[in-house]
Amino acid sequence: MRKIAEYLRTQAAALNAMADADNLKGKYAEKLAEDARGLGRKLDEAEDR
Repeated sequence: MRKIAEYLRTQAAALNAMADADNLKGKYAEKLAEDARGLGRKLDEAEDR
């Protein structure tokens, strides 16, 4: 369970970093960042459980 929690934490951090990246450009960038943040939050919640 600890390894799973660590993996979820790592993935959540990666998604949040991707969402905060300033180098995303184009029509997809805003939607991708929004979805990445949402998934990152869900992974954080799952890791806490």
